Amino acid sequence: VRALFVLFALASLCFAFALAPFFSSARLAALVGPLAFFLTSQLFNLFERDGSLLEGAVRAKALASLLPAMAFYLGASQLAQQEGVQRGVTWTTVWEGDFPLAATLAILLFDAALYAAAGWYLDRAGRSLSQLPVRLATALRSLCSRPTPRRASRVALAPPDAPQRSE
Repeated sequence: VRALFVLFALASLCFAFALAPFFSSARLAALVGPLAFFLTSQLFNLFERDGSLLEGAVRAKALASLLPAMAFYLGASQLAQQEGVQRGVTWTTVWEGDFPLAATLAILLFDAALYAAAGWYLDRAGRSLSQLPVRLATALRSLCSRPTPRRASRVALAPPDAPQRSE
């Protein structure tokens, strides 16, 4: 149980570290960060029916577990199922099931390493990433806006049948 919480905390910190370079201000990061974390946790509803974890869909669970909140929810659900049948989780039962708790712990450890490496790389990439949302918004604005009409030049052109001035 302790390992699940420690690895979840570590993976969550690394996830936040990987998201940090995308924000130019702390205020924006404080607003969007928890919202992104909450939205990633809502994928759990795909694997739940009537309050219990669905059997099967191992690849989908493993892919969704690349998000720390999902890995934690899947692991906590497996832990609750084991406790619900009065068996509990021991080192002998940690590998039981189609998506065992040991797999969740391993994926959380992988998540921590993946997001730490991604955060380190993105931080080294520099300030250009914080300007990415501004650049995308500018590009979308220019694609969606109507073209502005060109101003007429100050020199009026004479109609073709108008007499020509001679100098």
